Amino acid sequence: MATQPQQKRTAKNKNKNKNKLISKSKQNLAKKSRTINNITTFNSEELFKNIINQKLVTVDAIQEQKKKYLNSVPFCHLLLDEVFDFNFLDQVQNELLHQNWNKKSNDLYDFHQTNDFKTIKAQYEAISKLKALIYSQQFLNWISKIIGLPEGELNSTIDLAAAMYNYTDKLLCHDDELDGRRVAYIIYLVDRTDNSWSKEDGGTLDLFAIDKISGQPLWPPITSLVPKFGSIAFFETVPGSYHQVSEVLAKNKSRLSISGWLHSNSISKQSKYVEEEEHLIPFTPINDNIHLKKFISEQYFSFANQLNIRKQFSKESNISLNDFLNTQFLELLVKELENSKNWKIKGPANIRKYYILNEITTGPIYEFTTLIKNMIFVDFLEKITTLKSNLHTEIEIQKFEHGCYTLLQDKDFEENVNGKLDLLIFLINDSEIWKDEFGGYIQYLDKEEELVEIIAVHNSLFIVFKDSGVASFLKYINSNAQNRKFYSIKISMSIEQDEQNDDDEQNENDKQNENDKE
Repeated sequence: MATQPQQKRTAKNKNKNKNKLISKSKQNLAKKSRTINNITTFNSEELFKNIINQKLVTVDAIQEQKKKYLNSVPFCHLLLDEVFDFNFLDQVQNELLHQNWNKKSNDLYDFHQTNDFKTIKAQYEAISKLKALIYSQQFLNWISKIIGLPEGELNSTIDLAAAMYNYTDKLLCHDDELDGRRVAYIIYLVDRTDNSWSKEDGGTLDLFAIDKISGQPLWPPITSLVPKFGSIAFFETVPGSYHQVSEVLAKNKSRLSISGWLHSNSISKQSKYVEEEEHLIPFTPINDNIHLKKFISEQYFSFANQLNIRKQFSKESNISLNDFLNTQFLELLVKELENSKNWKIKGPANIRKYYILNEITTGPIYEFTTLIKNMIFVDFLEKITTLKSNLHTEIEIQKFEHGCYTLLQDKDFEENVNGKLDLLIFLINDSEIWKDEFGGYIQYLDKEEELVEIIAVHNSLFIVFKDSGVASFLKYINSNAQNRKFYSIKISMSIEQDEQNDDDEQNENDKQNENDKE
């Protein structure tokens, strides 16, 4: 289930029309329905009797279901097969083809979704019947008995829609905890003609165990539920019920489902976990006599080039510097990154997934991280940005490949006293071109709009001034990337913004003109 967080996500909506198919009804329940003021009502007892597999609602069956539910891991859940009448679900499928499908895309998910079925038109009889069934007292009582809730605990608040996941679509790790939501459910409508949906096709409902101290989800998920036509999965939305819809890997199949929540009036959700901010670490600058040209390409020491960089950065607050590292040092650095065995996953899964390199004490990586704390590099950075570091920094050696991502958090948009400078040096194995269709691009945005998008380019340095209230995320890397990967040396620096005198640039121009004459 997709939970829209409080902060603004940059979602793209796109309507997708489906060819309309007219199918002949195979089961007539309309005799038991009536229409009043364009609102269709149904006999819920008849719906429950005719649509739900009655073998599943006997006393013995419910006791067995309850036992399985309570003994499941990592948290209580249940997947029941052959719950609904297949002929009826065929009618639902056909009516879904008449719906408007909206493209939903942001840092957390990519898929298509219908409008909420709370206001579904009466002409879509099968969908209307399914909605009436799910929120009938008979169905609510059945689910309550399995979960162990008192009768009447769940109410008839309607909250459901259809979702369609195609190749590379996914919904990343999250919980469904919002006030009122008590039980999450998914009814699977994947194609049943060949019944061939398998775990290898992706689109599984993955369930995560949690860290006993922080309560946050751990990699990898320990239970995966495979979609099957006519089945239903459900679980109570309790603290720690983290789950995801894994990326669909099948290129010629759609993961179709109807999902929603059963509500309760008597439950209030716990406060959300807020990850402690990683404070930039103060450092004592090194004054070793290091030659920058050992590490950085010679072109970036030209006064004219530095002046042009300053102009562009002052105007745009970001800049890309290609061929940044010295070729000889670059080769040594890439070789060490490729050969390192010290990578570990950085989580938690509801915030991020990528690899970081444990602390290195020798070699090219160590040399470069040491350089960053040298006053020679700090001064060089000030020359090309006009921004002065206050000597607080964070350095992280990162690796990104298929399945990696970072997600936005509400706290990311909080106003800070000072901005900071992000420096990202990208290194791509085999110097391949990284394509937008792989994902892995980084978006910087505020609460109103996207500000800049960055895609990895081999041996490039991206400098971004991350002002107060600006956040960023790395888009999920999908299966189009195959075995490709890229590395990033990320440097975050707190800065002291000096007010620039209007005459500064003119003085520099005058100085450049004098140099040209010489």
